Amino acid sequence: MAPTSSVSFPVTSSDTTEGTVSTSTLSFSTDNWSTAQTVYGVDDTLSDDNQAFSVTFGPVTSSDVNYAGKNSDDVSVTNVDNETASITVSALSCNTTEMGGTATFTVVLGSQPTSDVSIAVSSSDTSEATISPSSLTFDSSNYSTLQTVTVTGVDDFYDDDNVSYTITVDPSSSIASYNTMTSSTVTGYNIDNDTAAITVGAKSGNTSEFGTTATINVTLATIPTANVSIVVTDNDSTEVSITPTTLTITPSTWNTTNQFTLTGQDDSDNDGNITFSISFDNATSTDSKV
Repeated sequence: MAPTSSVSFPVTSSDTTEGTVSTSTLSFSTDNWSTAQTVYGVDDTLSDDNQAFSVTFGPVTSSDVNYAGKNSDDVSVTNVDNETASITVSALSCNTTEMGGTATFTVVLGSQPTSDVSIAVSSSDTSEATISPSSLTFDSSNYSTLQTVTVTGVDDFYDDDNVSYTITVDPSSSIASYNTMTSSTVTGYNIDNDTAAITVGAKSGNTSEFGTTATINVTLATIPTANVSIVVTDNDSTEVSITPTTLTITPSTWNTTNQFTLTGQDDSDNDGNITFSISFDNATSTDSKV
């Protein structure tokens, strides 16, 4: 309704970081009473989701008794955020190695958060790769600074070739756009330094027809995934006997003393010192690397 005289009232915003009014006092005359006057949203450069604020109107001042002293209802407004929450995770700088070789990658936020953004970092296989640190924190002051995660290769003593692993980067925050963000991943390989092999030690000494014994130690270069059986034979059982004739090495005894014992045999012949030989058959195992 057109006023009979000028109408004015104060206008305030509940949050001037999200919305401002065009003037602190709105005045309507008998000429412009039907022309809309505007409240403006504010771009705050923060990734703070959509923010609600209200516009409050104070008591009307006017000599028109129809308007004088009246209060208008407050207006609820939402300032729609135009900053996109994002996290940039670089690729791994290189592959790790079982000799303790390390690799790195970096993490940084794409926009300024209004509260802390915590990022949990984890390895899919800590027997191949460990990470440090396991968590990162970004705030409004360091959000654009790269933070570095170091990945260290683990030596496992298995001949398991180069093994892949995944590093997961998982954000959490009271800011919904960061808290609901999908986790990022970084993939790498831990380069193997193990080769399956059987090591046969030197014979401890000579046997004799008085029953003197000698021993031969056998070890594996890597941990097998299954038992390894080794059959030993001699070329002259009248001169030497072997115990055991089949040696079984287990995953728990791969690098301990696994021993054959050679015992000299008395043959009652005056035949001087006799040379004999020991043969090792190919090892058998369900471990394809042996």
